[in-house]
Amino acid sequence: MISKVQNMTERKTEKQKNIWNSKPLINIGKSGITENLIKEAKTILKKKKLIKVRILRSALVNSDVQTLAQEFASQTNSTLIETRGNTFIVSKR
Repeated sequence: MISKVQNMTERKTEKQKNIWNSKPLINIGKSGITENLIKEAKTILKKKKLIKVRILRSALVNSDVQTLAQEFASQTNSTLIETRGNTFIVSKR
């Protein structure tokens, strides 16, 4: 019999796989992480547990992907799950 924890973990990884195949819900552009972007992200995080965020090349002039992803996660009170290229996934805490 599969334990509840193992079953929850399998569902979580399934959701993560599905989100990589979907379009990003938020794009970080040349203006970077703004207050309006954070408000929008928090609103989306209330409705969805995982969101996909893409960083445009113009936003990477002064920073790198990992730094922007961590900053985004801390400002939205979310957890950084995974980073691939210029895209990352965060989940609601």
